[in-house]
Amino acid sequence: GTLGTYYVCFNVNSPLFEGMSAEDAATLRKALSLFIDRDYIVTNIGQADQVPAGSFIPAGCSDGNGGEFKNKDYFDPSYEAFEDNVAKGIEMLESIGYKFDDSGMLSAETPLSFTYLVNTPGSNVDVAVAIQADMAAVGIDMQISEMEWNVFLNDRKAGNYDVCRQGWLADYDDPINMLEMWTTESGNNDAQFGRPDETGSVPSYAPQNWDTYNDLIASIKAETDLTKRVGLMHQAEDMLMETWAVVPLYYYNDPYMQKSNVEGVYTNSFGFKYFHHATKTAA
Repeated sequence: GTLGTYYVCFNVNSPLFEGMSAEDAATLRKALSLFIDRDYIVTNIGQADQVPAGSFIPAGCSDGNGGEFKNKDYFDPSYEAFEDNVAKGIEMLESIGYKFDDSGMLSAETPLSFTYLVNTPGSNVDVAVAIQADMAAVGIDMQISEMEWNVFLNDRKAGNYDVCRQGWLADYDDPINMLEMWTTESGNNDAQFGRPDETGSVPSYAPQNWDTYNDLIASIKAETDLTKRVGLMHQAEDMLMETWAVVPLYYYNDPYMQKSNVEGVYTNSFGFKYFHHATKTAA
């Protein structure tokens, strides 16, 4: 595998959540996450043995203290759990006022529609279409907005979107690299955590007091007790996942072909290939 996660990102300042409390907005995002069939995406679109993701920090990432960081899933992303997840998602939406008919379809009385931003071309669009079908299966209208890479990046960074496709490959093997992205001032904070909207203040439906997260990241960077530091990083991931603005789909993989007459090639978790111990025999 490669240390990275393919995920969906919500803009927490999106008008999609207007009129909701911050808690209800997080409930809506979690419900939408539970409607996504990750197994279908990795089996039919990824097709490279990717693993459906139940956490933002990928499996295999070290904890900086001699162990593996990941110790739990925040929901069960497996194929076996999918029907239960959908039922749970419907219950969650009902708990915040959405109505469903007996066949599990969203009522026209409480419509829900949003736009998913994706860059073209390629499999990212196929993933968007799969998510669109998952949403349609419960009566949610998801439009897909396709754009070329530079426009996509600018809109994502500026928060001109409801929901978008995202992915991150770790720069180095430590969870802090993927946790510090979400501090208010970070250039990678595409979810807009802690940022004012055009009115100049953080909307009441966005996660509140994001300074707590910023402070947590600062204390992780200053912590010299490595065991304590692991605990603080778990707290940070818990806090991030509680917002459900960052919705993991699968952990990246690194497919490559190797001839059967070549041996001793080493690949690391960043996808680098090392050939200095490689040997080749006659084919």
